[in-house]
Amino acid sequence: MSWRPFRRWFNARAGILAGVICSAPVSAAGAQASAVVPQAWAFTWSITPTANERPVNGGAVILDVAIWRGSVRISVREGPMRLLTGDGGTLLLKATDSTLAVIKPAKREVLTAAASDLGALMGGPGNAIPLGISDVSSVTRIRGDGARAFGYRTRRVELAQRYTLTVSTPTVRRTIQTQQTHDIDISSDIARLDPGFGIFADQFARSLGLPGAVRARLRAVERSVPYGVPVRTTTAAVTVSGSDTLRTTTRVEMTALRREAIDTTTFVIPAGYRITEMSRLQQQRKP
Repeated sequence: MSWRPFRRWFNARAGILAGVICSAPVSAAGAQASAVVPQAWAFTWSITPTANERPVNGGAVILDVAIWRGSVRISVREGPMRLLTGDGGTLLLKATDSTLAVIKPAKREVLTAAASDLGALMGGPGNAIPLGISDVSSVTRIRGDGARAFGYRTRRVELAQRYTLTVSTPTVRRTIQTQQTHDIDISSDIARLDPGFGIFADQFARSLGLPGAVRARLRAVERSVPYGVPVRTTTAAVTVSGSDTLRTTTRVEMTALRREAIDTTTFVIPAGYRITEMSRLQQQRKP
């Protein structure tokens, strides 16, 4: 007996069955299961400062951060940065063009700037007053492997920095000397998860609280700082101005790193919002 008629019959039945399956309507549950839901990296970023071994009143910061395809969305849960964003506001950073946008839903407005202008937006020291900067140094020491963070490897880095600021106005001249030591657990593995981690680390994690001119001078003399995201940092600083000495300790930590579903429209500037450029505001403030 030949198997050819049987094979032809079997192949025909299989084709009919496949056609029935492919043409059958897909249930709503099946459609939802097959849909691709955008996923972002999300984590909490906390900053806890103390001055002369006492908590700084109102100085703690808690941020909710989401990173998706090179874009960073920062929501302020607690801390003085809420004065910048307002209720329900967010900051957006983009790795592709190093821009910063402050979105203020309460006023339906957006303030845009270069990411390096974050300190100026915060009204930090030295952004409105001319500064002389001298005695700048930065020394990097690699201390080996750090504690793993969320299952990813880290390296322990010590960064010892020093700089002197001279404030000169028609009525005041003051010299402020600062020495600070950063103990950092930094992860290149986490930085490689998405380009947004790099822009967050460079323009936010390692820059907040420093005048832009000081940050630029310190970066110019840094040597061999490993690539990565600082997941834990303790900074001990001593600031001397005349007979006054201030000792501060700032602890910064990334927690609850995870993947979660996101609304991708929250990573772009909303339509219909008034947009103001930081450079125009600075020109308006000049006498």
